[in-house]
Amino acid sequence: MVLNLTDFTQSVLRYNVIFNRGATLATGFNVFK
Repeated sequence: MVLNLTDFTQSVLRYNVIFNRGATLATGFNVFK
């Protein structure tokens, strides 16, 4: 199975956005503790 480079980068960027959002929420919870 061959993936297009653009599709791969878009999926990676989407994952990075979700991961960064989760990390920001985690740090926010740690600050409020």
